[in-house]
Amino acid sequence: SAYAHQFTPTYPEIRGSYVANVYKVEMKLFNKRKEISYYEIEAFDKDWESLPIGFNSIIQVDYLETKEVPVYLAKDAAKRVLYICSRSKILKGQVSKTLLSSKICSKIKNNGQ
Repeated sequence: SAYAHQFTPTYPEIRGSYVANVYKVEMKLFNKRKEISYYEIEAFDKDWESLPIGFNSIIQVDYLETKEVPVYLAKDAAKRVLYICSRSKILKGQVSKTLLSSKICSKIKNNGQ
């Protein structure tokens, strides 16, 4: 949709981080939705089972802002992760019949799946 957010790259790679046994996926989120400021970041395995990520999963991204989103994963989660997703969060006071939540997922490149 023309009004959805952008979550890139489409096929990110897992890299080591500065902490032993912690891995990182570098993502970028661009907010094209004036009515949305918060996004939830999620990680899933090949069966769409949720995996823990190592930071606050709710981030604020203002309208027309691009934000770097490092996604940290423990060694076990890094071995299993296949999708990193972002989902727009609709705040309680914003509920309306025309306001839709959007979810965009990127597939991890070369993760042995």
